[in-house]
Amino acid sequence: MDINAQLKEINSNENGATDTQMDNLVSAGILYLLNHDSLYGNILVNLNRKIDNNISSVLALKWFNNQLVLLMNPFKIRDFIATQQDLIDILQHICIHIIWLHPLRYKQPNNLADIAMDISVNQYVPHVYSQSWTLDKLSFNWNLELPKKKDSKDYLRLLSKFMPDKDKNGKGPLDNDEYKLVDDHKFLRDEDGSAIDKRDYLSKLINKAKQNTHNDNRGTMSHDVELQVKRDTLHKVSLKQIVGMAKRLSNKTKSSFARFNRRQPYRMELPGKISAHKTTINVFLDSSGSINNEQFSKMTAWIYELSNKNNMEIYLYPFDAEVKDQKKQRLTKNSEINNRVANGGTSYQAVFNFIAENQMRNNLNIILTDGKGETTLNNLRIKNVLWILIHLDDSLSVNNSVGKIIYLESISR
Repeated sequence: MDINAQLKEINSNENGATDTQMDNLVSAGILYLLNHDSLYGNILVNLNRKIDNNISSVLALKWFNNQLVLLMNPFKIRDFIATQQDLIDILQHICIHIIWLHPLRYKQPNNLADIAMDISVNQYVPHVYSQSWTLDKLSFNWNLELPKKKDSKDYLRLLSKFMPDKDKNGKGPLDNDEYKLVDDHKFLRDEDGSAIDKRDYLSKLINKAKQNTHNDNRGTMSHDVELQVKRDTLHKVSLKQIVGMAKRLSNKTKSSFARFNRRQPYRMELPGKISAHKTTINVFLDSSGSINNEQFSKMTAWIYELSNKNNMEIYLYPFDAEVKDQKKQRLTKNSEINNRVANGGTSYQAVFNFIAENQMRNNLNIILTDGKGETTLNNLRIKNVLWILIHLDDSLSVNNSVGKIIYLESISR
């Protein structure tokens, strides 16, 4: 039975929907999304579901043992769902709450935070539920000109500034019969459980949905939602881990009487081992014409952070179509990074040639870039390469790249 037929049957019953009808209705909505907007369907199909007649909406999310449960209230169907489109809109709305990690982000009850979350989410729902809070409604009713495509925390800050939580009569913006929260947010604020476990759960949930979603069945998912999914599922890397990679490559030793022999410490005539080399990192900074000033600033800010790590030798080489060896910098703590010195095309092959010619293949070689260069290169058997792309929507043009590829945004400080 299709969704509209199920709704007709439910509405014909004076006693409302049964628990089974409620579950069947949601199952039909999820099946529709699996066939039309697969990412959303794959998120929902991995949520446990439970009937709860106490929620103030037809559907809501709740934390239980560090996992999300989709609550369903059959008594609210007539108040919220008149057509198949209403059901699909609400299900998509709930999925985008999950993708934006709202179940982790707001701990205290706050009417304005509820509105901020919904107006943020509803900009990415293809067909916004008719009674939802939107930017247009806030603009029309409260004369608030809010910017588009901002995070909910930005909307909360602006709403707190321009819209009081309660007026002089004790009423707040949610005390409004025209608009409603699509889903009851009360249980998003569960204080129990582990924030780390919840974050790990959401990441795995979204990643699993992403892996099960084929490119030809992404449906109406916007580019912004794709980027947020990518952000949610990024493998995080710390500066400490990057330094550790460089240290392992430099972990050669030589004999020295300045240290005891580890195996026979009581034999003074035997030398011990000390590190033969300092940790060396070579950073190749893309300064080609495709890099704008904002991108260049992001890259140099990160290099500055890296250079403030102690006990390392860090060398900076700007490059475009060639490596600018004459502009090489040895970076130390609080080093000033020179201004941009190149502006031509991009050649990654020039970087690999330079590494080989200067016997740098045993160091960690970092290439900071927007990914726009040639499609193939001769890697000259150089493997110790870390590509760092500036933005999440960047991709490396090289089809046969070696080494690891990460994003600036994935590096924790």
